[in-house]
Amino acid sequence: SAPALEAAQFVGGMQQVYESASPVAHYALAFPCAPGAAPVLAALLGSRRAKWGVGSSPLAQAASRLGFSAETFSFSYSDAGVVGVLVSAQATHMREAVKQVAECVQKYVARPDASSVQRAVAAARVDVADLMATHEGAARALGQLALGQSAATLESVEAAQGSLSATAQKVFSSKPVAVSIGLPQSTPYVDTLGF
Repeated sequence: SAPALEAAQFVGGMQQVYESASPVAHYALAFPCAPGAAPVLAALLGSRRAKWGVGSSPLAQAASRLGFSAETFSFSYSDAGVVGVLVSAQATHMREAVKQVAECVQKYVARPDASSVQRAVAAARVDVADLMATHEGAARALGQLALGQSAATLESVEAAQGSLSATAQKVFSSKPVAVSIGLPQSTPYVDTLGF
């Protein structure tokens, strides 16, 4: 018989990659989560559904107001998931941009109201339906399943809906992993962000 595999362990921390040539810096905050919850939590962080304009999430509004980019991401594996935000900004403004992202996550996303939960579930449903409606999306889902990863389905979105508020509070109160590319003096340490 096959040996029993241990579940993945997610440990918060920081990794910095020095890059002095570019005036733009990048900073990712990633949080551990259950694989089925990852796409819905990404939608709760901020949907990419705005066709025109900047979006209505607090994260999108902060990014627009301060002139930086904030893209959500999620990955699901067989036993773990990860959800987060990739921030891109002028290196001289990165510290303030990341501080605003952290404040939005802690104030709005970690304790979502009922309307935020409804919007996130609706956005996640549309994201999954859009993904499955294309050949590329179906191939990606099959590839994920073949590699032992978890593919987002409408069923997984529905399953995550009932406990989304409690899940968000648990996930976004945990210590994230932070990865930055840019000048180290321009990027904050994850320990200074209040998680």
